[in-house]
Amino acid sequence: MPINYYEILNCHPSDTIEEIKKSYQALVLKHHPDKQNTTGDRNVLQLFYQIDEAWKMLRDPEQRKKYDAEMQQHRFNDEPIVYAKIYRKDFEFDADSQSNLYPCRCGGYFVLPDDCIESSDCDNGVADSSIDENCGENDEVYIECDECSFVVQLLRNQNTNR
Repeated sequence: MPINYYEILNCHPSDTIEEIKKSYQALVLKHHPDKQNTTGDRNVLQLFYQIDEAWKMLRDPEQRKKYDAEMQQHRFNDEPIVYAKIYRKDFEFDADSQSNLYPCRCGGYFVLPDDCIESSDCDNGVADSSIDENCGENDEVYIECDECSFVVQLLRNQNTNR
């Protein structure tokens, strides 16, 4: 993740340029190397340079717009946009493909990974009890459609109390 200039300036992306400028000026006064008793301290200099770099990026409307777009893209890359949150029981076994499938609105399918099925609960490939220990812990299993960019989040079985 790139440096968050808003955090450096103690601001929020929705703040106006005037609010950002006011925060920048207060931080420069507080952290300017000439005002510090720690002459030559690299941490003090680095913080001051980060404050200055953040201001130079966010003061220009065009640069700020590009920076905000980059930050948004990084958030999307880190956290997929979830089309739906579904349970294992929502998948249906397809005999032709020997897979558990959930239909996507594009006409493609979300394919349940084999490691998300407890073999002891399968009856002709259909598993309708809990998700395997390796799959679904902390509700962090994401499955991509085989045709488009949609993603579903596989949730732990509602009857599972973990």
